[in-house]
Amino acid sequence: MSKLEQVLVLNPPNELTFTGPFTSVVSRELRLTNPSTKKVLFKVKTTAPKRYCVRPNSGVLEPNSQITVSVMLQPFDYDPNDKNSHKFMVQSLFVPGGSSETPDLLWKEANPSQLMDSKLRCVFLLETDTILNNLDRSTTSGDDNLKVILPKPNRSLTPERAVASTTVGAVPTKSGQGNFDDEARRLIAQCNQLNNEVKKLREENSRLRDDGLRLRNIGASQSYAPTLDGASQLTNPAAPAPPILYLVVMLFVGLIIGKFLL
Repeated sequence: MSKLEQVLVLNPPNELTFTGPFTSVVSRELRLTNPSTKKVLFKVKTTAPKRYCVRPNSGVLEPNSQITVSVMLQPFDYDPNDKNSHKFMVQSLFVPGGSSETPDLLWKEANPSQLMDSKLRCVFLLETDTILNNLDRSTTSGDDNLKVILPKPNRSLTPERAVASTTVGAVPTKSGQGNFDDEARRLIAQCNQLNNEVKKLREENSRLRDDGLRLRNIGASQSYAPTLDGASQLTNPAAPAPPILYLVVMLFVGLIIGKFLL
């Protein structure tokens, strides 16, 4: 028996795009619509359950109704060279007419041929990637009304936040569009360079911290040596007497000699 076609309408239909930086939770909405005249059960599953929080991840959709599912990506260290294979699957199931069974029991007793599903892949982008994509689309389509507008410098922004603050606006720039595009690409390249320098500084800071811990451990292991040497000096009979002892002896001898002379 052939598999049933998905009855729910998904928006977006094919992929979930998450835009960084990914130092905090990034949320994306997934809208599910039931255009049929029957109740539909739904479940949202993922290949990386520890990386996402989905609310709600299951429920019942009434006929001709819709629901918005929030998909929250947890913070992580983003590396554009890493291959992303995260995927989501939305499963659905018609509720039998007049059924009083709970959703859990309906899912458990459902025949695999009754299940419908749709799959979405996850896409991770930085703000700079989004800007370059917009520039490429505007150049390809011949749109002369798009220009990258960079905000005024803010000394309180780190290089990472400075990249995130770059925006795209619509400003008429009929002439000199190529110069603006080149300038925007140059600034974006500088932002990427700053990001690389920040990464190098973090690695250097980590290396210095490890060196400091190693030197501290070496110092701690050697700090017991002076104590042992000091104890040996106190118990060494050949150690010279302090100069103050000579002065006391000479004073005592002088008093005795003076007494006999007097």
